[in-house]
Amino acid sequence: MKNFAQNATALISKNIPERLRPETLSLESRTGKKVDVSLKFLHYNDQYYVVLWSDCVCTTRQLEKSAENIVHQVVEALDIDPEKTTFLLIQEGNTFAFWRWRFQWVGNSPLHPVFKDLNISAQKQLFKSVFTEGKVMSLLKAKLSRIR
Repeated sequence: MKNFAQNATALISKNIPERLRPETLSLESRTGKKVDVSLKFLHYNDQYYVVLWSDCVCTTRQLEKSAENIVHQVVEALDIDPEKTTFLLIQEGNTFAFWRWRFQWVGNSPLHPVFKDLNISAQKQLFKSVFTEGKVMSLLKAKLSRIR
């Protein structure tokens, strides 16, 4: 347990391994304002993972308020199947938290977001599989013209 906490803290601190460092994209909030979102895109076992990073509770709240809009822009830009995509939020602070964002999908439109705190077992599984073995993909290299 202690080793996991040390690995997780190192991952989301300034010492994030290069392959997992988030990219920053300018997206639109639900009110049409530009919002910079730090995220990383991974592929593992026929599943896509979009990991959003937040450095404080206020940023997390802003992301949650615009979750449907942000997620829709990412799905459209990457042209990925939303049913095969997992959205995660990592919140930094004195401690850290992992959240899974779930949506009901109508086509590529996300509805009814549910934000679920991931337990320690789920966090360990993410580090063991997705974060260590997942193929890292660049969002900046995707066709982002639709969201800019």
